[in-house]
Amino acid sequence: MIKSTSSLLAILAFAGTAVAADFNEAPMLAEQTASGALPPVEERLPANPRVLEPVSEVGVYGGTLTRGTAWLGAYLTENFTREPLFMWQLPDTSVGAPVPNLAESITYSEDGSSATVKLREGIRWSDGAPFTAADIEFYWNDIMLNENVAESFPGILLVDGEAPKLTVLSDTEIQFDFGKPFYFFEEAMASIWEIAWPKHYMGQFHPDHTDGATYDDLNQRLELQSGRGKVTLQAWMLDDYVEGEHYRLVRNPYYWKVDTAGNQLPYFDRANVEMVEDRQAVALGNTTGKFDLDSMWVGPQHLGLFSQAIQSGRDISVIFGDVPGMAIYFNFDQEDETLRNLFRDVSFRRAVSVAIDRDEINNVFYNGLLSPGGSAFSPVTPYFREEDYALWASHDTEQAKQLLADAGYKDLDGDGFVETPDGESFNIVVDVAQHDLYTGIVELIVTDHLADAGIKATMNVQDHTATRDRFDAGEFQMHVWDYEGSSFPLAQNFDELAPGAPNMPPFHPKASSDPVDPQFVTFGELMNGATTKPFEERKVDMQEASRLMADNAWIVHLGYFERPFIHNNRLGNAPKRLTRSDQVNDQPAWQAMMLFDATQK
Repeated sequence: MIKSTSSLLAILAFAGTAVAADFNEAPMLAEQTASGALPPVEERLPANPRVLEPVSEVGVYGGTLTRGTAWLGAYLTENFTREPLFMWQLPDTSVGAPVPNLAESITYSEDGSSATVKLREGIRWSDGAPFTAADIEFYWNDIMLNENVAESFPGILLVDGEAPKLTVLSDTEIQFDFGKPFYFFEEAMASIWEIAWPKHYMGQFHPDHTDGATYDDLNQRLELQSGRGKVTLQAWMLDDYVEGEHYRLVRNPYYWKVDTAGNQLPYFDRANVEMVEDRQAVALGNTTGKFDLDSMWVGPQHLGLFSQAIQSGRDISVIFGDVPGMAIYFNFDQEDETLRNLFRDVSFRRAVSVAIDRDEINNVFYNGLLSPGGSAFSPVTPYFREEDYALWASHDTEQAKQLLADAGYKDLDGDGFVETPDGESFNIVVDVAQHDLYTGIVELIVTDHLADAGIKATMNVQDHTATRDRFDAGEFQMHVWDYEGSSFPLAQNFDELAPGAPNMPPFHPKASSDPVDPQFVTFGELMNGATTKPFEERKVDMQEASRLMADNAWIVHLGYFERPFIHNNRLGNAPKRLTRSDQVNDQPAWQAMMLFDATQK
């Protein structure tokens, strides 16, 4: 049984650390401890484990947590429990700044140009090997900054385009030198996937550490399913992988977090990710009890299904979170000169935005959950202003026509569609992934809204991988997907929106050499400079960046909406609301290591 007395621990709330008299472990690990296969739990935990406060109650051990997916990417397992140096406060990231996670503390230099991070002493990898600063140094220098390794350095950590210099001071201390003030370091660190790889394991495949190793071999072993997933700092480690079918994970016996009663986490023994045909199959699986939770695939289009399931007695709950809606991206570096000039014309982009009837889309597709608006940063940020959100977001077909006419776009041949100021006709290809929400929305926009304004466009519906590949390769004309980067415009890879790294953002990789307009340069400068400033100065700059984003319609956004998520009521410690964005996309806010099977309590 799991002890539920919180008197075992003296909790330091801010740091999430504890001093423990006793710790408890899962029965499946207790058996291994008794047989001598594992050391006692006290020896497996660090000197100062991180303590997590349960959402509602201390849980019980055992069982399997299962989720469904329509795409079996490796990040689904990485994302179950991200473990960076600092972690956003979850499940609600808006409650405050990030708190220490793998780190125990941080000290900035007087001018903010460097920071010294102290690690929790005694953390171990899932195979029992010590976790030290050398593992961070290995990932930082030998993996992320090694041009021969296919692992990118996170743009959010770049300072003036350069990676901070990392210096190992001891096994438990690291210094980061930024070259200038970088007070956003903790938020940046909290927004990346991971910060360390096991040097003792991955080093055997690295040419700089093992004779005979090759970069070709190393690059084949970067994904979790290639072996690295068995040596982890996460709550569960890889147990089995079958391509196109599933990931099966089993608890990490050396996981370094406990609850307020001293129980080593996670509660569930196993965590599985099962692949199914499509989004609808994921939604159905969550209504029948096949799956336990979802915050990636389900959406407002499934509310009717969920309502019917609840009425029929299914033991499920629907919770909500404020998330970005659908967005349209223009290719500012399109090879076709006619289309490139078209997309770079602010009048054309504004015309597209006001041509869209967001209210109709809200009623038809979002079940009234959409708050129609433009491309301003999210209301969950301190940078949001209503007046920016309203820019170019009110449906007005006549205004769209006038914007086009004033910019020289007129219907010269009487076919109902405008030509360019040079008299060139065009038919824009709009890429959209096979998606049971976005596909219908884009069809309405293309065939009705844009056509009514005189803009000729054609849908190109493909699977998500194909459309994303075209997007990343710059081979698209207009691309439809989520509005990425707006909920945490600095606390994630903000180069999804601004030129924060080489060849970024993906819809404008030539932004540094051939920007769409001078205001986009200003926008990038504001975004990149904000991380060096104290909060109040940062807020002023970011509000101006948000205004520029909305006014120039570099991306056309439909608005933020209350997105429904689903979970089985057997899950104890399920949150009441959920944050979902790229920065915590999509599982960390569940705090999966804290979920448990409440039917067993």
